[in-house]
Amino acid sequence: MKNRAVTLLLCLMLAALSILRAFPASAEGITPATAADFDLPCAAAILVDEDSGTVLYEKNADDRRPIASITKVMTLLLTFEALEAGRVRLDDAVPVSEHAYHMGGSQIWLEPGEQMTLNEMLKAICISSANDAAVAVAEYIGGSEAAFAEQMNARAAELGMTSTHFVNACGLDAEGHLSSARDVALMSREILLHHSEVRDYCSVWMDTLRGIVTLPDTEGKVPFVVHLHGFAGSCSGYKSMYTHLSRALAAQGIGSARFDFYGNGESDGEFEDMSFDGLHTDAQDIFAWAAEQPYVDSEKLFLSGQSMGGYIAASCAPVIQPHGLILLCPGAGMWFGCAQRADGVTQTGKDYADMEGLCYKMAFNYEMAKHPDPFTEAKGYNGPVLLLRADDDRLVDEGTCSRYAEGYTAPEVDTIAGGGHNFATLTARAAVEEKTAAFIKAHL
Repeated sequence: MKNRAVTLLLCLMLAALSILRAFPASAEGITPATAADFDLPCAAAILVDEDSGTVLYEKNADDRRPIASITKVMTLLLTFEALEAGRVRLDDAVPVSEHAYHMGGSQIWLEPGEQMTLNEMLKAICISSANDAAVAVAEYIGGSEAAFAEQMNARAAELGMTSTHFVNACGLDAEGHLSSARDVALMSREILLHHSEVRDYCSVWMDTLRGIVTLPDTEGKVPFVVHLHGFAGSCSGYKSMYTHLSRALAAQGIGSARFDFYGNGESDGEFEDMSFDGLHTDAQDIFAWAAEQPYVDSEKLFLSGQSMGGYIAASCAPVIQPHGLILLCPGAGMWFGCAQRADGVTQTGKDYADMEGLCYKMAFNYEMAKHPDPFTEAKGYNGPVLLLRADDDRLVDEGTCSRYAEGYTAPEVDTIAGGGHNFATLTARAAVEEKTAAFIKAHL
């Protein structure tokens, strides 16, 4: 809760200063408020006209205090100034050091050796108040966090921030890391007046999709698969199906990413907020993200989906154009009659169904009904395709796989003995792993 509050404070501070844009450019004739007019219930405060710099209200404005993540305003200011000077670019790959990784506090859980663009790092700083991202950026621009802190102090002196001393780039408690309300207003006014792009970053709404990357123990770029899970599932799959499949592929030199759709598993949102169009967007976003990763051979990037994930994978393939497509019992049947099923629920006076504790909104079905039938939507992908189904699958029949196969050029269609819809036997799982790895390696 403390970290969330700090992030909110940073955003509110910038927003409050932005609101002052509504006032005249000059504060002439305005009489500053005093404690006799009102007294804010806080230890220290200041209100400044953004354009003129006129102080409209202050309370203990020069008291030196820890400022936590408000520190990041100076980190952002120096970063924007480096961008303006051409010393760095938004598309620069910013590496993550062990030092940045160990920051703690509010963070986006960057891993040592991981890279993100400077643009993405800025989003993480502004939206998530990410300490690890702030330090990574500081190291990238300054050479080290200590050297960057020296730059922060030099810039503070230039701005007349006489009560400020920075020790780090993120605001974690440290001896001597102090500032004041007046100094915070000075640097905030500077960034708002001269780097208005900060407003864009602070107004971005960011949802996080969480997942797991599994890589082989090899050097360089590797062939890679993005896995899409089934309805109401998660990135591990039914009884860890995708976990084991990812590990099996890694043993064959193939990397993979599996993630939770929005509203599912560990990703942001609630299940009731999941939308059919959103599933397509999530799949496309993760695929695009995977293509940009330094360890992924983007020319050998495959898309895989099981059940509903297979339906989404097939529908997205004409847009995404993966190197290869793997459809595991694709759940195209959920489209047929989806609006009618939703009508049956809404006629009871509810707009949702209780699915074993999950709130399944009928808006999902109505949105799905607006799409072409699954087999039509899948047209336009001409790359290699693997279609797998268990012979005792009661949810996806043989006809579904046959109809998908008709729309592809020379697809590989195979049947697994037993395991049901989720390939839930040891032998069925092993067969899926073997056939998937063989398909990928055959098309490298």
